[in-house]
Amino acid sequence: MKTVIFILSMCLLASCAKVKTITFSHNQEQVNNFATEIDLGATMVLVNDKVKTTPGLLNGKSDWFNYRITVHGGKYKNGKLYVNYGTLGAFDNKVEIKGYNYRDTAKVFTHIIEFPKPVNVTMTTKNKSVCPGYNADFNFKILFNNGLVQNTSTNTGSRFLSNMEVELLGERYPANKIVWVPSTAQYFADSVVANCYFNTDSIPLSSTKISLSYNCNYSLTYTSDKGSDGTRSWHTYGYKTNYDGADGRKGGYGHNGASTNKISIFISSIKEDSNKVLLFVESENERNPFIMSIDNLNNSLSITANGAIGGDGAKGSIGASGVDATKETRAGAGGNGGDGGDGGDGGDGASIIYYVEKGLEWTIPRLIRINNYGGAGGKGGPGGRGGRDGQALNPSNADLVFGLLGANRGNWGNNGRDGRRGEDGQIYNYVLEKHQMEKLVEQMKKR
Repeated sequence: MKTVIFILSMCLLASCAKVKTITFSHNQEQVNNFATEIDLGATMVLVNDKVKTTPGLLNGKSDWFNYRITVHGGKYKNGKLYVNYGTLGAFDNKVEIKGYNYRDTAKVFTHIIEFPKPVNVTMTTKNKSVCPGYNADFNFKILFNNGLVQNTSTNTGSRFLSNMEVELLGERYPANKIVWVPSTAQYFADSVVANCYFNTDSIPLSSTKISLSYNCNYSLTYTSDKGSDGTRSWHTYGYKTNYDGADGRKGGYGHNGASTNKISIFISSIKEDSNKVLLFVESENERNPFIMSIDNLNNSLSITANGAIGGDGAKGSIGASGVDATKETRAGAGGNGGDGGDGGDGGDGASIIYYVEKGLEWTIPRLIRINNYGGAGGKGGPGGRGGRDGQALNPSNADLVFGLLGANRGNWGNNGRDGRRGEDGQIYNYVLEKHQMEKLVEQMKKR
């Protein structure tokens, strides 16, 4: 018992000792490698010069629950710092840690972790040339202020690249994502310039030139809503006479597929370059510009604008069962199955209207591939099964006149009619004089 009291007294004395200093530490290698979890350590010196260290990074025995930790620029949990590199730039690439021992709250100790900051970035394109409307990938060689060098590229999951942005034609994109080169890229330019920024800085760290190619294949797909399927009525109950089961209900009709809206295609020459043409493809909801070389036989613009498929008819419901025979009544016949619902008609393909500059009519079959077929009709629903016939009584009751009379099972319902295929879209050509097309093109660019 004395031993227990002595140990308890020593523990109380130790726990009551005041804190002289607390020094926090971190794993610098994890910082240099942009780890999202960074191990922390704490060394606490008491006024009696006793030293306590935390487990984990410092292999100590003083649990982290002895400390109260706050973090500015990250999050803390159980001796680890959690860093979001996408927001770290807002804190000047620093994380501030403050902590104190819960027995001595008057003394708060601060620890600053400075993360590497880029001082020089070399950005190059992975692609020799990029078609307007395609994606561009970049390689980055980043020199940090601590002398570290990191080689990385877009779409590789590099954590630090979330701190950087690529600017192209006035739009900024996260550097760790693939950058889309707009199809309007300067319209007639041979190249565009991409700039690399650190976070929201206004001065670029690096710039690179993207060569544009006009030997490209494009595709546009316009979709319409499929017709919804008919609704099935399930079992039918009741009787059409005192004995016979009621007929099943007809399945619901499939709805018609939607037709695709008209599409206008404008084809104009480019006065700056006689080897290219400018195309605008305009539908009800969008406009897409394309510049295409007319020298390359492999170029194409494929447009799919088919009508939607009609909805399927629903299955007819099952006929009701006939009444079983009794001593006084005959057995009833089963009801006929319900007919299947008719399928919905397919939608019509889009009407294509060409507005082509005079002299460029030959580029239509040369560059453009059109699919504007009518949508398939929906399938008719199958007929429902006929209802069960009423049952006769056991022959042992042969003296009962009605009891021996059986009945017929109901017939299957007829299948529904398949929907009609939609009409293929029509194609119309209008040839415009050069000055008329130039005026239209200017209007298109301003929209």
